Amino acid sequence: MSPDLPPVDPSVTAALVAALSPRLRKRLDAGVAKLADRPVVRDGDVVRIGVDDSTDVELHAPGGTVTDADAIRCGCLLAPGCVHRAAAASAAPVAEPSAAAGPEKADDPATAGEAAPEPPGAVDTERATPEQCAAARALHTAAAAVLEAGTDGSGAVLQAELLRAAHTARLAGLPGPPPRPCPS
Repeated sequence: MSPDLPPVDPSVTAALVAALSPRLRKRLDAGVAKLADRPVVRDGDVVRIGVDDSTDVELHAPGGTVTDADAIRCGCLLAPGCVHRAAAASAAPVAEPSAAAGPEKADDPATAGEAAPEPPGAVDTERATPEQCAAARALHTAAAAVLEAGTDGSGAVLQAELLRAAHTARLAGLPGPPPRPCPS
């Protein structure tokens, strides 16, 4: 991870890695390592990484964070399907979740100290939504793949899959395990 790069939304990294062909996915870790050694130049909201003497990768980060896959551009012949865009996103720090990703009622000063009223029978009917169950399964699958590969084998591709699963879980409102077990 390069501190010189702007943070990248996890869904952007996951989308760029998912768009790579299997052949380019195998080269992603080497691409991340190569970009880590290249010069980085910041010009306002744009950060440029020199891939070689004639090719740059640009990360456009209005507001300080890359929030869209199209905000990472490469000048190589294979762009936009090149490994450079995914490598740049993988080398960048992961952006913190935004307020839009999920409501955080505990930090709302208007409701501080107030207990939310529970509807009658809430304990019996509290269930994870189908979206939460799907997000929990995806998170479990991604985490299991990382654990199976171990620290030496889990590269940028597995990291991107884990980022995608975690981002999906946040969007589904799944801050932790579902309230009740999901049906199998």
